[in-house]
Amino acid sequence: MKEFKNLEVIIGFIIIVILGVIALFLLIRREVKKEPSLPVEQVQMEERANDVAAKEESSLVQENEKKEEKVTKEPVLEKVSEAANPQEEKKDERKRYTLYSVLKEEKYQPKTMKQRTTEDGQMEELYGYWDQYRLDAVADLVRLERIQKISQELEGSNKYYYYGSTDHLGRPLGKGLAIYEDNTFYFGEWKDGLREGKGMWLQVAIYTEENKNANLGLIEHSYNGQWKKDLPNGEGQEHFSYDYEVLKEDYLSYGFCLANVLGTFKDGYYDGEMYIMTVDERGNTTDWLGNCAKGKWEPFMTGNTTDAVWESYEKDEQGNSSYHYLYPKENEGYGIYGLMK
Repeated sequence: MKEFKNLEVIIGFIIIVILGVIALFLLIRREVKKEPSLPVEQVQMEERANDVAAKEESSLVQENEKKEEKVTKEPVLEKVSEAANPQEEKKDERKRYTLYSVLKEEKYQPKTMKQRTTEDGQMEELYGYWDQYRLDAVADLVRLERIQKISQELEGSNKYYYYGSTDHLGRPLGKGLAIYEDNTFYFGEWKDGLREGKGMWLQVAIYTEENKNANLGLIEHSYNGQWKKDLPNGEGQEHFSYDYEVLKEDYLSYGFCLANVLGTFKDGYYDGEMYIMTVDERGNTTDWLGNCAKGKWEPFMTGNTTDAVWESYEKDEQGNSSYHYLYPKENEGYGIYGLMK
């Protein structure tokens, strides 16, 4: 009897617990139902507002994309309109001031050999270093006053001093060294008294207090490659080096100068597919590709313009190229000043 009473107590306790759980569940469900819900009209208004905002954002993105596309297609340098006044055109010309304006703008003139009576071994010394291709030693020697004096002796004479092998008529033949005026040199192969074969031409900038171009930063200008009939013909490289401490930003054309031009040359002009490296006043370089036909750049097709002359060697992350633009009236005579026929 006692065991039966204990069983009733346990069953009663279990029932109480179950009823308590059910009551708690109903209470929680009731509280949840009490949470206010948004009216249908308000929900619809919010949905319409979100749709309008999304459309406005999409329209803004499309507008920005059109602007960016327009900027990309337009040339960096806009053509000067015919209605532009001379002052504006002159100002624009100054922006397009090129490296070639710095160099001595002279055409090639054949020069004749001059016998140097003073045999002091200086040309022999320079020949020896150049023949060993010790260009660091060559760079030091050509800047010494004693070597500069040899070049100064030739000013206005249209002649050159020569050291090397000759033919039976006394003309340069084979390998030899020539010193010209304006601190200019050539070392390489000759034939019939003319530069022909492989050789290196070097022009060194020597600045003095009286030199008005002393702030331009050009150190040297050179060509190394194939020659024929006294002029660059065939594969070669034109090179420029600068002192970036004195290179002035307002002198730069499009914000850069030429550093290297590799490709093929014809009578001193760029001719064929060319690889171009440019450099700014901080020494940052950019690589380009271009095609030239005896000194005249062939334009790339970019959008609605054909003014582009160089295409960037490396594309951006989106696979797009940048271009270098040039006015048609400027597009002639590109090559090595002093070595163009």
